[in-house]
Amino acid sequence: MLRNLSQTICALSTPQGRSGIGVIRVTGTQCFPFVTLICKFSPEFLNDQPGHVLRRAIVYDRSMNPIDDVVIGIYKGPRSFTGEDTIEIMAHGGPVPLRRIIERLLEAGCRHALPGEFSQRAFMNGKIDLVQAEAIADIIASETDRSHQLAMSQESGGLSRAVSSAKETLMPVLAAVEASIDFPEDVGELDYPACVSQVEVCCEALDKLIRSGTRGILFREGVRVAIVGRPNAGKSSLLNALLRNDRAIVASVPGTTRDTIEEGYNLRGIPLRAVDTAGIRNTSDVVEALGVERSRSIIRSADVSIHVYDGTDPSTAEDDEIVALLQGKPHLSVWNKCDLQVPKEKSGWNIVISARDGTGISELEDALYALVTEGTDDIDDRDAVVTHARQLHALSSARTACEHALASARAHMPPDFVSIDLRGALNHIGEVTGETTTDDVIEEIFARFCIGK
Repeated sequence: MLRNLSQTICALSTPQGRSGIGVIRVTGTQCFPFVTLICKFSPEFLNDQPGHVLRRAIVYDRSMNPIDDVVIGIYKGPRSFTGEDTIEIMAHGGPVPLRRIIERLLEAGCRHALPGEFSQRAFMNGKIDLVQAEAIADIIASETDRSHQLAMSQESGGLSRAVSSAKETLMPVLAAVEASIDFPEDVGELDYPACVSQVEVCCEALDKLIRSGTRGILFREGVRVAIVGRPNAGKSSLLNALLRNDRAIVASVPGTTRDTIEEGYNLRGIPLRAVDTAGIRNTSDVVEALGVERSRSIIRSADVSIHVYDGTDPSTAEDDEIVALLQGKPHLSVWNKCDLQVPKEKSGWNIVISARDGTGISELEDALYALVTEGTDDIDDRDAVVTHARQLHALSSARTACEHALASARAHMPPDFVSIDLRGALNHIGEVTGETTTDDVIEEIFARFCIGK
């Protein structure tokens, strides 16, 4: 069930804690009366103000004691983010004044906003579509410049326009098909070749968007990279070399790493989670054994693995076990410690490095980037790019429905068959922007937002 849009809501829109300024957002039909009450304005003061202006005000408690000296931003619907009358109270950013102002708003009649409720109201009031709403959350959560750039493109309507273009290609086709069903005497039989040609144009557009999903989701969500190997192969040293920071403890004693260490890492715009694992070997140490089992589990679940060989002794039973675990999974084989032992040949390893002095790290990053972006080189980030699994699933379903429509049209089946599949394709395309999305899906999307946005 969608949230109650008739209620006036408020929430802190800046992070909790201490800062120079904290912003409290208020929106809804009773926004102006409630703020009038807590600031002791004259009844018509806010209504008489032009929209998009700032005014100084004092927020008072019930006993007319001042809580804070604030600046309020006045935004009149529908020319506001939510499409409703909205006020942003810019107060001193301490927890006490912010808490007391929110308490006063609740006393006046506001309800505390739920996660994502401001953005949901913007969606319900037609200010943004579902793609743009998801982009707002992505802008906040972006970890790299590349993911931020993609989110900004989505927020400005890049994907929405591409999806609308595909929809506009199909709608005249459906109209022609249904006209041939309803008014055969006036329009004659369906022009099957023309129908096939137009649906094929839509399929090409959908295929391009679907291909972009691999790259878009990669740059938004990133990948988890497991650094695996036997004890003392140099896994922790490699993690430190990649991070350019001494994050993991490095020692010559085998078995130093007994638990996983996971750190974020920006690989040319791709957010990676690099996981240093315990060295895989048979051990009687109970704690180390738990770490080894966790390493095996991470190998099974990681998107990509880097198998680090100890170049001073590169062939052991432990390495053979790791090779078996990595069978069929994306991975790189790395000869480490080339500063101590020069490999006789490189055919068995993707790259040769020294994690200690940095030799080969740049080449390793090249190989890792090529591995995780494989098959996406022909996708231009400047084009419309799909960045969510939900969007990709809807477009894939639309593409399948189009293929069924094509099969029916090529076989000159009755137009009803073509019509059903075309209408299904349009419904799936509408799911991307939210035109035909169910209330449950909308609720799930906005529930993932932070409070105050």
